[in-house]
Amino acid sequence: MIGGTIVAAFAALGVGATYHLHGQVSVLYCVLSLLFAVNFLICYWEICLFRHRDYVESRVGYWLERNAETGGSPVVDFLTTSVVLRKALSPPIWVDVWASYARCDTSYADRRAYGFNIDVANGFLRRSRRWCCMRPSRFPCCPR
Repeated sequence: MIGGTIVAAFAALGVGATYHLHGQVSVLYCVLSLLFAVNFLICYWEICLFRHRDYVESRVGYWLERNAETGGSPVVDFLTTSVVLRKALSPPIWVDVWASYARCDTSYADRRAYGFNIDVANGFLRRSRRWCCMRPSRFPCCPR
């Protein structure tokens, strides 16, 4: 839920800025802004994966133990965890995304794995393109 709120807020900022500058926005611009906001958040997660890779490795053990204790899915447990709004973008919260997902795909807990390295590279390389695309005047196909 917090991820959806962040994406919606980020997309709304782009759409609001475009409307403020140009007096109108198109449906296509709104859809693309939402898509870019989702991708921007995913890039942030991937950068968190790189910067806190040791923490991810330690949290995988936590989520495995919690799964053994409760019998529930670590992903569902993570998604239903309460988060204070001011901590919504804190890296330890988002590192748990990877740690809980690593139960399904262990490559995210192994920094030598292809999946780990390709996602980290994606986070750094796509971030700047997404940021540029979120600028209000970047879509020449959209009416102004």
